[in-house]
Amino acid sequence: LQQSLREYFMHYQASMMTFNERSLLQMLSPELQARITNLANAPLIRQVPFFQHVEVRCISEVVLALQPSLFVPEEIILYCGDVGEEMYIIKSGVVQVYIEVGLGKEEKELAQLTKGAFFGELAILKGEGARRGAFIKSISYSIIYALSVNKMRPILDRFPSVRAAIEIVAKEREAATARASGGAGSR
Repeated sequence: LQQSLREYFMHYQASMMTFNERSLLQMLSPELQARITNLANAPLIRQVPFFQHVEVRCISEVVLALQPSLFVPEEIILYCGDVGEEMYIIKSGVVQVYIEVGLGKEEKELAQLTKGAFFGELAILKGEGARRGAFIKSISYSIIYALSVNKMRPILDRFPSVRAAIEIVAKEREAATARASGGAGSR
């Protein structure tokens, strides 16, 4: 446990700029906050397929809604069956998407995701109450941004093309998870 905590704080300190962004930005005007945050994170957000072709204003709103977290190797980020309240975008690191199959609850890997990948998008579409269809586990030290349902709902209302694009991806992922598990599911 001590070694894990030591390693966590070493990685936390190395990534301190990510976690101090909010406190530093709060000292600036809203316009300057948006410009700096966009400069730092817009390229990452543009890697997500449903944000690739949207207007700059949408990206600005999404970037301002990001909440960073640091996950350690083997840490479970999402549990299958839990209620989803956020979607996530990976800034750095590697995560594993898996389901448990069989009586022994053996892990069946569905995917490994890296920088620019996203998961948990179904929570954004269905709102609170959407159940997670897979487990997500950090394989390495990972910095992951969360986008909450409450912050994304008004953005999706203003930019309906983003909602439509997320719906397409969510349906594809639900179908893939259902095929892998032999039943219905989503991430």
